[in-house]
Amino acid sequence: MVSTTTRLAPDTLYCNRLQSGLDITAMNTESETKTSGRRLPPEERRAEILRAAKQLLDREGVQGFSLEAVAREAGVAASLPRHYFGSSIELLAAATIDAIQEVEHILRSRKKGISLKTRITSYLEVVRRYPWAHRVWMRSGEIHPSVDEIVQRSRKRIGEAIMGRSWDTMTDKERLQARGCTGFVEAIVSEWIEMETQDVDLILDTVTDWFSHVPKMEDSAAVVT
Repeated sequence: MVSTTTRLAPDTLYCNRLQSGLDITAMNTESETKTSGRRLPPEERRAEILRAAKQLLDREGVQGFSLEAVAREAGVAASLPRHYFGSSIELLAAATIDAIQEVEHILRSRKKGISLKTRITSYLEVVRRYPWAHRVWMRSGEIHPSVDEIVQRSRKRIGEAIMGRSWDTMTDKERLQARGCTGFVEAIVSEWIEMETQDVDLILDTVTDWFSHVPKMEDSAAVVT
């Protein structure tokens, strides 16, 4: 016969652990070791979850995105995505920022001699890798205010790179021009995605032909920080 003491031991141990001041981080560490079979430093675990989030977005889009689904994708305890990111919106925002940083690195590069075609080609490669990111970018206002704020700030930074000056120093006309340029590229990339074509030259010719009518923007490679 199993004694009462033996039967209650797990609950007693749990209560003792709580009373001893062990925090939720320690419990999550134990959970992730059991689930994934390996223990990673927090930075690596966070990066792993972020990669899984982007993989899930690639396959399911925003509609199938949740903390639970990301946990399954990453093969970790269900509590870990919330522990590292807080909520599904915060995790989506982190994934969006990751993709945006790649785009900005390309479009706002300080390197001299990088042609507009090279910049747009590299941008399209990012869009191909993260098609969900372009959809989030275009629908950010519908998704969540925090995601929309991230996108709007990025639009301003790209506009500054196009115009070669900071947003605060632009006239209203220049701000409209910057918005018009980013809006034009966004629209034709959306159409290019919908066409399901692999013809990169089509979009390159369209963008460069349009920008050639605005020499100042065609030549601008400066980045204002």
